[in-house]
Amino acid sequence: MMDVTNFKPQLVGEGDVEIFIYNNDAVAVGPKVDGIRILLERKGDDLRFITRNGKDYSSRYESIVDDLKKG
Repeated sequence: MMDVTNFKPQLVGEGDVEIFIYNNDAVAVGPKVDGIRILLERKGDDLRFITRNGKDYSSRYESIVDDLKKG
């Protein structure tokens, strides 16, 4: 699993959603429309939302994290 705390997403650009392989993990990339840019990191059963600056926002999206854990 890649370390998303050091991940630097592209801030400007256009294009369609693409899927590529990074360190043997499938990664989906899509345009940002509005709001904040956030990444979902999964390690086993642990899920967390990380901002592009490495801040953990999981507590702000606790209900989404819970729903994702349920499947």
